[in-house]
Amino acid sequence: MDAYSVGVDLYFADPHLGRTAVYRAGGAGAGLTVTVVETRGDAQANYGQARAVVETGIFDVRAAEVPNPAEGDTLTLGGRTYVVSEAPVADAERLVWTLVTRPS
Repeated sequence: MDAYSVGVDLYFADPHLGRTAVYRAGGAGAGLTVTVVETRGDAQANYGQARAVVETGIFDVRAAEVPNPAEGDTLTLGGRTYVVSEAPVADAERLVWTLVTRPS
């Protein structure tokens, strides 16, 4: 195991960062218990001169736990369900997926 992999494991294991969630491919089924790190909450959207706050969530998840995330998958965390709303993006080492979501 290289230093980057060890760092990723420590990142998700940190009790102040890693949280338990349920991941459902296609938004259905029993789901898989995974550890996620919420990296950013609400987003700001601009429409011409108007500005709005859009409820969203951006989460990191280990590729070892969710090898093939896709738009339409869901993530339930703290009683709230989020839908993956954009194509997931992998880090350079392909160890972590970043998921952009919206509330269901």
